[in-house]
Amino acid sequence: MYLVDFTNVGGLVTPLVLEIQLASGKKTIERIPAEVWRYSPKKITKLIVTDEPMVGLTQDPYWETADINVDNNAWPRKVNPSRLELFKTNRSQPDLMKDFNTPLKNADTPKAAQ
Repeated sequence: MYLVDFTNVGGLVTPLVLEIQLASGKKTIERIPAEVWRYSPKKITKLIVTDEPMVGLTQDPYWETADINVDNNAWPRKVNPSRLELFKTNRSQPDLMKDFNTPLKNADTPKAAQ
C-alpha cells in the first residue's frame, strides 16, 4: 500500500492520469476523475494498493492534461535536459552560414571550368 500526495498548484481541477510501474516491469494506467478535488482543491492523498513493490509513478504520461511544469510529474524524479543542452546535442546539422559564403557557380564560365 502506498499513500501518494498530489498538490494542485495552478488551481485548475483536472483528472489524474497515473502510470504505475511495478518491480516486475508491468505498467498500469489508472485514471482518477476530477471529482477527487471536491473536498480539498489544493491537496489530496491517494491510496494505491499493489501486490508487488512499486518502482515508479508518472503523472500524466501521455500529456493529456493542462500541465505546464512537467518536471515534478515523476517519482523517482526524471532528469529532463534543458533547452541549451538540447541545442548542443543537435550540433551535427550543417552550418548554413558556411554554405552561404561559398561562391556560386557562374553561368558565364565554360562547362569544363566548372
